[in-house]
Formats: sequence, C-alpha cells, structure tokens
Amino acid sequence: MKRVKYILISLGILIAFGGIAVDYLWPAASPGINLPQLLVIIAGLAISLTAVRARRVGGEEINRIAMPASKRAAVAIAISALTLLILEIVLILSGWSTYFPVEVSYDDVKLVDWWKCDDLGCRYHYETAMEACAANLISGRHCKVNRQGFADSDDFVTSADFAERTRIMVLGDSFTQGFSADIGNSYVEVLEASLPESVVWNLGIAATGTSQALATFREYAPRLKPTITVLGFFNNDFRDNVVPLHAAMLLEAYDGTVHRVRGIRFVDSWVNRSDLPIETFYAYAVHGSRPPRNDLERLIGLTRLGSLLLRLDDQLRRANDTSLLSYQKELTRGYLTDLRDAAMAQDGIFLALLIPSREDVDVSGVLYSSAIQLMEELDIPYMRLASTLHPVEDYAPDGHWNNSGHQKAGAILADCVNEFIASADISNCAHVTMPRN
Repeated sequence: MKRVKYILISLGILIAFGGIAVDYLWPAASPGINLPQLLVIIAGLAISLTAVRARRVGGEEINRIAMPASKRAAVAIAISALTLLILEIVLILSGWSTYFPVEVSYDDVKLVDWWKCDDLGCRYHYETAMEACAANLISGRHCKVNRQGFADSDDFVTSADFAERTRIMVLGDSFTQGFSADIGNSYVEVLEASLPESVVWNLGIAATGTSQALATFREYAPRLKPTITVLGFFNNDFRDNVVPLHAAMLLEAYDGTVHRVRGIRFVDSWVNRSDLPIETFYAYAVHGSRPPRNDLERLIGLTRLGSLLLRLDDQLRRANDTSLLSYQKELTRGYLTDLRDAAMAQDGIFLALLIPSREDVDVSGVLYSSAIQLMEELDIPYMRLASTLHPVEDYAPDGHWNNSGHQKAGAILADCVNEFIASADISNCAHVTMPRN
C-alpha cells in the first residue's frame, strides 16, 4: 500500500518537474510558462497532494475515516488517472504534437533519381542531375557536378603535365561542397583560383562524414595521386560517421517534397546498433522523426504526455550521457587513422581543416575540442581558423560560412599550399599545428 502511494507521489513530482523544466530541456519550447505547462505543473502537484492526503488518511486519521486502505488507494489512482486524461485532452486541444507521427507511409518514400548512394558513399547521378537542372527542378551547387557525381566542374582525370603540377584533393561535407557561398566563392573555389598552376579536386558532398572521405580517397587517390589531401572536418562528422555509407539519402516524400536524410539514429541512447530496416528509418525521417525502438515506446510517443516525457528524456541524455559521443569518437578515430595512413602511402601530405561552428569561434565546444584532441593524438597536422573568423559576419543563417567566411578560409589555405610549394614543408603555415612527434 505504501509503495503505491510513494509511486504516485513520485509520479506527480516528476510531472510537475517536467512542466517546469521543459523550457530548459527542450530547445523548441517558447520561453516562459504557458498554459499547457501550467496545467502539467498543476496536474503533477494534484497527483502528489492526493497521494499525500491518502497517506495521512491512512495514518493519523484512520480512526475518523473508516475507508479501507485498498479503497483509498483505488480513489487516489482514479483521481490521478482522471487528472492525466484531462491534461492529455487539454494538450491535444492546444496543438501539441506527438513524438512519433500517427501515420507513417512506407510505400510512397522513394529516392530522388538525381542522387545515388552505394559502397562509395553518396553523390549526384550526373545524367539525371543535369536533366533536373535543365528542367529547373534543382539549381545552384546541385548543378555544379562532374561526371563522377562530385561537387567539381572538372572530371577526375589525369593530363599530360600531371606529374609536374601540385595536385590537391579536398574532402569534406557541405562546407567543402560550398553551401551558402555563391558559385566561385567557396573556400575550395578560392583555393583553386589562387593556384592556377595546380590541380584542385573537390570531393565534398553534403551530409557525409569521414567514412565517405576515406571511401572516395581510396577510390580516386591511386589514380590521381594527390600531393596534398585536405579534409574539411566539421563537428557533425562525429554523428555522420555512425551512419552507413549508403544512408545519407535524398528522399522524395508522399507529398512531393525532398528531404535530406542525415544523422539518422542507427544507435539508440544506450549505444546499441539498430537492426531496423533502413526503409523504416527513411519513412520516419521524412516526418522529422526517428523510428520507435519497440511497440511500447511507439504507444507512449503517440500520447502528448508521453511525448513530453520522451523529449525530456532525449534532452537529459544528450546533456548528461557521454557514451554516444565516446562511440562516435572511436568510429571517427578509426576513419581518421585509415585516411592518414592511406595518404601517407601515396607519399602525400595529409592536412585537416577543422571548421568551427559559429559557437566555436569564441569558445571551442565539446565536439570541436574533441576533434582537436583526435588530431593531436593521431599526429595529424591540422588548421584552426577560429581566430580569423567572425561569428556573425562570416556565417550564413543556416550555420554555413557565407562568402566572407569561405573567402577567408580559402585564402589561408592557399597561402599554406604556396608555402608548401616553395619549401616542401607546411610546418611554417599560419594556423597549422604540427604533430609533436
């Protein structure tokens, strides 16, 4: 009997705490306590007080009220259940969304035909991409691709003067592809324009990580033999490295909209790899959701109160649980080690360009600091640009560099390559930290 009361008291306190803490733990929430939050708090306190009252009645006042203990417990449970039901109805009427979509379509989710993913990673399908560009279905950087499907206007081919020229291969994600910069202003395009006597290949593709950089290097480096390989490393590479190579898809949903699938949770909060079919991830991804781990979690996530608890749980785990980041770091460590060794096997220089987020410009965050730590542990030369960038002037609203940020990064990288061409040594490059060994 006492156990039931204590459970109800704890449940009420938990619900009230969730209503108070939602602003701090759920970034999408609006500041201040609104009506739904107030109702959550009141409901939690009501449940706790009801349980406390039942406890008092069962103890100090048992002689005055002859209600059996089992009946008092039933009344407390009934009041709590009714309170939760009323709160659920109020949240529904106020427009709160569920954690999982109520209806999920599997049949109507399909890949766009101008994008392909395989064991080499994800990239554009050249012929269909050009057709889509001609039909104005896509534009901008989506249309600046070569026949190999990468973000370069030139094909990856050799030439007669190939051996005499400095050959630079740049790997990376959307920053390297040039997102948020006008054509001709990405940092790779600035680098290429500054080195007319060199060959620059851009293998950057949005929503990919170090795993794809390694796969594409192994595919093209034996033939192109880069003198310098630059890896544009951004914080989300840790997350993207968990995703299988073929999974960074562009999907057309049932309503005709195109969704870029990135950061799918192929591991859960306890770092267990998921065995769900990849189609299940895609079907939920177009709704902006991860799939439930089991039927019970789905049922909880279809209620508004359950959705609140799941969202709070997500935020608490992200704030306090380091196991997932440790798993991501170990995967990334392996990819970086293999990429470093592969570049050295080609008798080339490997340089990591550590791209700071807007927040990292002033103070390095956990992910940016983790990237620096990995480079130092693996003896990989790396370039930091935080001291030269401005968190407002050099960043676009979507978090990528704008033209200014790209131009600064491209100019610094070009100066470093010129230093290498002149002295066959990058240790004197500005902003480059060399291995200690």
